[in-house]
Amino acid sequence: MKAFKEFDEMSSNEFRCNSQKCQLELYLDKPKMPRHVKLDILDFWKSNQFRYPNLASMARDILSIRCLLSLRSFF
Repeated sequence: MKAFKEFDEMSSNEFRCNSQKCQLELYLDKPKMPRHVKLDILDFWKSNQFRYPNLASMARDILSIRCLLSLRSFF
């Protein structure tokens, strides 16, 4: 039974990685938007948070750090 447990754990970990990889591949396969189009990046990730949950989470983390750093420069 221990062998089955290890196999199940390995399989579930592999599936999670493949799921995340699929999110990235789906995002990268989307047609690129022209640079002159105005885009609110926070709204983009909010509206796509269910399609790309892991990427949206990382984007929120990164974008929130950027905002905090920008606010610090005012003080």
